[in-house]
Amino acid sequence: MEDVKALKVLLVLESPYINEYIHNHPAAGKSANELTKFFTSQGYLSGFDNEMPLGCNIKMQEYKFLGIMNCSILPMNKEFYPCGISDDDLSLVNKLMSIRSTLGKNVQVEEMNKELFEDDVFNEFSIRLSNVIKDSADNELIIIPCGYVATNFVNRFKESYDKELVVLNSLPHPTAEDWHEKIKGLTISAKISKEMLP
Repeated sequence: MEDVKALKVLLVLESPYINEYIHNHPAAGKSANELTKFFTSQGYLSGFDNEMPLGCNIKMQEYKFLGIMNCSILPMNKEFYPCGISDDDLSLVNKLMSIRSTLGKNVQVEEMNKELFEDDVFNEFSIRLSNVIKDSADNELIIIPCGYVATNFVNRFKESYDKELVVLNSLPHPTAEDWHEKIKGLTISAKISKEMLP
């Protein structure tokens, strides 16, 4: 994430995939179009192109108020990786898949094996998120996790963070088969003023 001084809302997603590597920023794939449509249907981001992924809109317009951060800087989907990778790399990929599989089941942090969060992946996420919070305007950042993996990462971060955080209930992940069903009647406008994401 680049300049976060004007950041008001941070959307936390799972991990990059092919389109994110091509575009060199998060939320650049087809499912990120659903995020654009969700925010504009809620009355935010009035200048955004509804047919463009959320991350691409943010990047092209140099939009400073909404940021996107992934839990993992590496893809957590094994399909991303080429066959024939080294044993060390395969071990890392399998670990990422295990984290994704475990945390993607809507398991609550307190019920989970805490060792899962003693991992480099979570520690690296904690450092990145701490830096964003520290550098954002007046530390009044609203965090919205998107999907179970992100929700569990953010909830675990909240447990260890020494200041109060504003975290909204998570959005479903836009790749979920029942995304449209889950967002019916879901509103964030009561908690985020329209002025925050014009």
